[in-house]
Order: sequence, then C-alpha cells, then structure tokens
Amino acid sequence: MEWGVNAISNGGNEANMWRTLTNEEWEFLIKERPNAKALYGLGHANERFGLILLPDDWTLPAGLSFTGKNDTYTSDEWSVMEAAGAVFLPAAGYRYCDGGVDYVGSIGYYWSSTPYSSESAWRLYFVSGKVSMYRSNRCYGYSVRLVR
Repeated sequence: MEWGVNAISNGGNEANMWRTLTNEEWEFLIKERPNAKALYGLGHANERFGLILLPDDWTLPAGLSFTGKNDTYTSDEWSVMEAAGAVFLPAAGYRYCDGGVDYVGSIGYYWSSTPYSSESAWRLYFVSGKVSMYRSNRCYGYSVRLVR
C-alpha cells in the first residue's frame, strides 16, 4: 500500500500497530515530558545532521557524551547510542509542491498525523538551534517517522 492511500486510519487505531506521531505526541517529546530539554538535541551521526531523541529512562553509554548541542558521533559510536535507545531523525529536507527538492542535510521536516485544516497539517521542524511544531500545506513532501 502507498502512504496517503491507505484506508487504515493511523495504524488502525489499534495497539502495537505502526503509525505516525500526532502533533500532541511530538509536542510531548520536545516540550512536555519530564526533563524534555535534556532528552533531545541537534547533532551529527555518521556525518549526517539531524535530531537526536533519547528515551525517558536514558542511560548514557560509557565513553560517550551527550550535550544536546551539536554532538557528533561516528558510525561506531552511533551504533552504541542506538543500542541504548537513542533515535536519529536525519535532516532530509523536503519536496516542494511542484516537485523540486531543497534543504537536504540542513533542515528536517517530519509530518504528524494531526490535520490543521483540509489543506494543512502539523509537522515537526528542526534546523540548527531550533526545534518546533508548525502547520504546513499538505502538498509538501516531508519525511514520515513511523512508531509502534
């Protein structure tokens, strides 16, 4: 099945099914959970810029550091971080409504499953120094991060 053509509503609204985070869930991760600001940051993994998300019960692996401010990890270091529960969302840029692609490697856009209107929906946005939620026209081609 193709994304956007699937008749199942966001994972079928069933437990343990793959789905896209809602606007409220993205907001919780980056603003509202206890110690939220210490559990995410912008950085590099394997020479790629993106957003690093840590779990609530995060324990830093021995020999590594996490400041949340432009941390850089080699491929081997990122494998250790990932094994400890860290998630990396690459700054994949986006596709314009007319088909052009821009900002690959410098800005990240990830759709939420929450509509704003019939023409727009909420999305996560990150660029050096900023992580936030905004609404955007649905014609743009942003990344999708599935969770279960």
